[in-house]
Amino acid sequence: MSRPHAARRPSQGRASSARKSPAAPLRGEPGPERILDHHRLACLAAVVEHGGVTKAARALHLASSTVSRQVSLLEQDCGVALLVPEGRGVRPTPAALELARLPAAWRDLQREALARFFAGRAATLRLGVVESLPKTSVRRVLQPIWTEPARTTLSVREDRLEPLCEALVARELDCVLSDAPAPQGLASRLRQRLLAEGPVGLYAAPPLLRRVERGLPAALEGAPFLLPPARTPLRVALEAWLASKDLAVEVVGEFEDPALMKGLGCEGRGVFVAPDLVEEELHASGARRLCALPGVLDRVWLWSPRQGTPHPAMASVVAAHSRNAHSDLGAR
Repeated sequence: MSRPHAARRPSQGRASSARKSPAAPLRGEPGPERILDHHRLACLAAVVEHGGVTKAARALHLASSTVSRQVSLLEQDCGVALLVPEGRGVRPTPAALELARLPAAWRDLQREALARFFAGRAATLRLGVVESLPKTSVRRVLQPIWTEPARTTLSVREDRLEPLCEALVARELDCVLSDAPAPQGLASRLRQRLLAEGPVGLYAAPPLLRRVERGLPAALEGAPFLLPPARTPLRVALEAWLASKDLAVEVVGEFEDPALMKGLGCEGRGVFVAPDLVEEELHASGARRLCALPGVLDRVWLWSPRQGTPHPAMASVVAAHSRNAHSDLGAR
């Protein structure tokens, strides 16, 4: 038996697949484990979209022979003809039309997968917190973050006012929580918003409590006091209140850390100021509220760069605290 002559493969790219009958199976029957080459599929999709090998090659910035070769290899992978001659060009077979939809479908799947990935991925919020700000108030202000569908990772830097201002201007932080408005020299470069405010009171614990709880406020004359740092808004307001009552007190400690100040206050080391928001917590530690401080408020301000889009997590915080001008921190 004589061996049949192999048909010569055309040299022109547009006819590379056109000599095959769409009904004639090609060699290399695909198995269930076969994975189609994405580059070959992209070449076929371009031929179908642009109506020919030459136009597809131009759109892909490839040689016509390269596109023709990739389609030919894809035919071998699939075991069916994909292009048949029609006039001076080629016509895609039904199989080619089906395969040509795969690259676009894969792109859509990739977009959906990436969207799900980034939606569930933890976005980092670089947050600065002025060290004199009561941390209970910070926790209350940040509560909306934990209810957001997208998880947020907090990167918190606690520091004095000046270093945090510098870091915010340098875009090393996304925002800053403070107990005061932005400094006058930076106000034009920053967005600032009063997020929340609430009343504060004076507290004391035994054995000091028995000495100062009767005959207020006169009983506070000469009493030991634990105070926030000088020139902070809470300290300035407290000193103004003491002056209005003509009271002179003994300052036995100044604390940048409100938690340490409250801890020592709950040991009876001195009278201290704290937000009413934590009254139950202080009561459980043995401290009692001596009196209110009218006009003295625990405030939380938000600063962020004026340029650029606010961080999504802080945008949700602002939205949650925008029912009125600001939210209430434990008003009595």
